[in-house]
Amino acid sequence: MVQKIIRLLLTKVIPAPTGSRYVEDILYNQRVYPIYSEVQQRLTYCLKNKLINRDELITFKYMLNKCIKNSYAYKDKKWKNDAHEIFTKLKSHYIKPKEMKRLLKYVNQFYINIPEPIQEFKTVSYLKVIK
Repeated sequence: MVQKIIRLLLTKVIPAPTGSRYVEDILYNQRVYPIYSEVQQRLTYCLKNKLINRDELITFKYMLNKCIKNSYAYKDKKWKNDAHEIFTKLKSHYIKPKEMKRLLKYVNQFYINIPEPIQEFKTVSYLKVIK
């Protein structure tokens, strides 16, 4: 009876450690994730605004497949379309920072950075509002 209570306390009351103890996971979050986030956002922007066509998307998919060393991880996976496959494989921990930067460089060819409009208006004394 006492053992059951102790087991219950250990499993329910005391929280399990949530942080990862593996060096690879910690380094991935520090090195690769910021680059991944930028690639993902820019690729989404390019796809939504039709700045990238199908041939360029297939080229990006080919580059991404070359970056992933463990191709067996996605062997039996069914994809809805090419974009679904690309965004799923971008999350892979098998991609190194150098390869992710190469993917970012490819996406930056099509990404257009539109600056925000300047909101400075000069007021002129001789213009009046007519009601």
